[in-house]
Amino acid sequence: MKHPAGSREDAKPAVVEPPALALAPKADTPADRAEFEPKQVETKPSAPSGPITIRPTDTVILKDVTRFGLNIGARSTYGAAQHLKNLIPNPGFEAGVFGSMIHAAKGATTVRVAQAFWDTDWTREDYGIGQPAGFWDGGEYEFTYGAAKGRTGRITRFALENHENVFYLDGGGPAPNEWDVLVVRRDLPGLVAGPRMATDCVSNDVRPGSPGKQSLHLKAGGEWSKCEVYMDSEWRDGDKSAGKLIVVRGPWKISFWAKGKGVADRIRVMFHREGEGSFIDESIKLSPQWQLIERAFTVPDGADKLGPYNEGDYHPLLVLSLSVDNDGGQVWLDDAALEPANEKNPTVFTDAFVNRLKELRPGVLRNWSTQHGNTLVNEIAEPFERKTNGYSPRQRAAGEWGFSLHEFLQLCKEIEAEPWYVMPPMWSERDVHGLMEYLAGPADGAHPYADRRASLGQQEPWSDVFKRIHIEFGNEMWGEASANDPFFGASALGGERLGTMANERFALLRASPFFKDDKINLIIGGQFYYPGRQGEIDATGNHHREIALAPYFGSDKEHANDDELFYPLFARPFEDVATGRMKQSQDELDRGGKKTGLAIYEINFHTTGGEAPIDVTNDFVTGANGALALPLYMLVYQRDMGAKNQCAFTAIQYSFGIGEGRYVRVWGLLRDIAATARKRPTWLGLELVNRVIQGDMVAVDIEGTRNGWTQRPINTVENEIDVPFVHAFAYKNGNTRSLIVFNLNLTDATSVNVAIEGAASGPITRHQIAPKSLHDDNEDAETVSIVTDLLEATNPTTLELPAHSLTALEWQT
Repeated sequence: MKHPAGSREDAKPAVVEPPALALAPKADTPADRAEFEPKQVETKPSAPSGPITIRPTDTVILKDVTRFGLNIGARSTYGAAQHLKNLIPNPGFEAGVFGSMIHAAKGATTVRVAQAFWDTDWTREDYGIGQPAGFWDGGEYEFTYGAAKGRTGRITRFALENHENVFYLDGGGPAPNEWDVLVVRRDLPGLVAGPRMATDCVSNDVRPGSPGKQSLHLKAGGEWSKCEVYMDSEWRDGDKSAGKLIVVRGPWKISFWAKGKGVADRIRVMFHREGEGSFIDESIKLSPQWQLIERAFTVPDGADKLGPYNEGDYHPLLVLSLSVDNDGGQVWLDDAALEPANEKNPTVFTDAFVNRLKELRPGVLRNWSTQHGNTLVNEIAEPFERKTNGYSPRQRAAGEWGFSLHEFLQLCKEIEAEPWYVMPPMWSERDVHGLMEYLAGPADGAHPYADRRASLGQQEPWSDVFKRIHIEFGNEMWGEASANDPFFGASALGGERLGTMANERFALLRASPFFKDDKINLIIGGQFYYPGRQGEIDATGNHHREIALAPYFGSDKEHANDDELFYPLFARPFEDVATGRMKQSQDELDRGGKKTGLAIYEINFHTTGGEAPIDVTNDFVTGANGALALPLYMLVYQRDMGAKNQCAFTAIQYSFGIGEGRYVRVWGLLRDIAATARKRPTWLGLELVNRVIQGDMVAVDIEGTRNGWTQRPINTVENEIDVPFVHAFAYKNGNTRSLIVFNLNLTDATSVNVAIEGAASGPITRHQIAPKSLHDDNEDAETVSIVTDLLEATNPTTLELPAHSLTALEWQT
C-alpha cells in the first residue's frame, strides 16, 4: 500500500492460436426462413427494393431464455473500475494467502518434485520476481492430476536447484509423471508492499472487536512512518487520454481505529489531489487506548475538476495519506474506510455502479476477479478480516484484494441477476465441500459454512434466492501453463487435464446433500479458437453441463472504408454458426453425445493486434457500431446455438495497452464509473435488447425479398458468406410479445411491416438506437443513446428502420 498502483487496466490475454482448421462449405441458405437474394458484389450493397413482412410465430426455439449478462471484474485502484464504496484496499491491514498450480518436471520422485516451465535465472531478488528459497516451506500440497493424484501432505523444503524450483514433500506414495499437477497452498505473513510482503510494519495488537488478526504499526522516521494509497494514476502513468477516472465530489466520510504509544502521539489524515488541494487535512491527537476516529467532509463541485488538461500538463494522482505526525511517535492503525457518505444501496458496491447495473438488467453476472489463489474461508470473510491473495509463480507477494463471494452474491440479489462464480482451481476438497454447504445448507448450528452465511446477514440459502447459480472451474485453464501464460500458476495445460480436474471437483459438489441439479449449473471454460479443445474437455466426464467459450470479434486489419470495417464485423456471427468455430465447437460436443450445451463466458471486441493506426482502432471499438455488433453476436448465438448463458467482458475499463505507448479503448462497456459514468455503445446495445428479452425465444418468419451483401473473406471472416440486411429475433412471455430488428445496411433506411397477430391491448413500446454515424461515440460527450417512444398498434405495423440501426418493440396481446 505504500507504493503507487500500476499504470494499466487488468490485461486481457492474447488468444492462443490453434492449428489450422478445415471449414465446412459455405451455407446455401440463411438461418431464418426467408427468400434471400444477395447483390453479387464484394461489400457494396444496394438499397432494398421493397418492404418485407416480419411475422413472429408461436414456435418456441429456446425455452426460458436468460437476459444477457456481464463480467464485473476486480476493482482497480489506478484505473476506471472504481466500483467499491471503500477506496482502501485491504482495509484491515491483513496478511496473505497463496495458492498455485504447479506442473511436475521430468524425473520427479516421491519426495522431490521440480517445477516445469520455470528457470530460476528469471528469479530476481532486486525486482521481487519469482519465489525465493524457503518460500513454500511448511505449505500444504495436493496432487490433483496424474499418477500421484490424491496424495496430500506438507512441503518440507522449497529450494532453487539446477535452474529449477524444487519442492520437497513429506509422506509416501507414487511419484508424479512429467506434467502431472501439484497444487500448493500456504499463508503469507506480513502485509503486501509492492512486490514483497513486509513483516516489520504489522502487529497482532488489533482494535477491540476486530474480526482481523493484525494491525498496521507506523513509526516516525522509519520506512513505515506513513501509509499511502495512490489512486487514479492511469492518466499519469498509462493512457494519458483517459483523464481523471475518479472525481471526488459531494459528501464523504473517513473512519479508522487508531492508538498511539503515548499521549503525545498524533496521526495526520490527508486526502488530496496532488497539487490541486486537500479534501481533508487534519492532525488528530491519540491515546494509548484504541479509539474509533470518524470524520465527515464535503467536496464542492469543481474542487476536483474533471478538466480540461493539456497532454503536457502534470496529471495529478489522488492520494490518501495516514502518517505519524510527531517526532518519535508510534501509531497503530486498524480497520479503515474512505467512502462516499450518502450511498443508499445495501451492498459494498457504489450507488453509481449498482444503478447502472439495474439499467442494464443483466440476466447473469460473472465474477472472475481476484480469487484465483484464494481459499473459501477468505472468500467469505468480512472486509476487515479478508486477507490478500496471490497465485502466480512469478510473484512472491499476495497482491490481490477484492470483494468477497458473499458480497458478489449480495450484488446479484440486489440487481436480480443469476450469479456465475469462477471457483478457484486451487481449492482443497474441504473448500469444495464447504462451498455447497455455504450456498445451500441450512444455518442451524450444525453446518459451519451455512452458519457463516447467516452471520453475514443471509439466513436463507443462496440456492433459494436465485433461480440458478453457475459455477465455473477456473478461468481459461486450457492455457500452456508456462511463464508466457497470463494465468501461469492457475492453468491446467490443455483440455484433458482441465476437464479431468474440473469433473473431479464437480463430483464433490454433486456428492453434497445440498446439491440440486436444477439449481446449480456446472461449467468448464473452453477455447473458441481451437474447437477441438471442447471435445477434449467434454470427453473427460459427465458432471459438467456447459462448456463456455469466448468468441471475441472485431478486426480492423483492412480499413480503407466503412464497408471494409463494418460489413465483416456484422457478417462474422452468421459464419460462426453456419461453418465457423461456434458450429465446429457444437459439432465436437454433439459427437460426444452428452447433450453438453454451449455458453459464452466472455465476448467483446478484441481489436488489439495493432494492425491499423491507433485512431482507427479506437474509433472502431468505441463507435456506435458496437451497439449493433455486440447484441447481434449474442442473439445469433442464442437463436442458432441455444446459448442461454452469455456474459460480455467487462463492466468497466478505459483502455488496454498494446505496447509502444499505444492504448486500445477496450474492454469496458462503461468508460468509467466514478468520473463520467458514460455508457459506451456496447453497453447501450445490451441494455436495449435486455429490455425485451423474456420468456421463450420464438421463431420469426420473414416474408418477401431481403436484399443484403456478399461478404468476402477479410477481417476474420474466413469464407465468403451472403448476409441479409434485416434480421429479427422474437420472444413470447405470456401475453407479452417482443421483437428485436436490425438494419445492417450502412447507408440506406428500409421499411418493414410487423405482423401483430391478435388484438394488441395497447400501444407498442419502441426502443431504438439509430446513430447518425457509426463513428459516433460517448468518449467525450454523450452522442449515442437509446430513444424510447410509443407506436399505435396496427396489423401490420409499418416500421421505418434507419440505416445501421437497432430497434426493439414490446406489446401486449
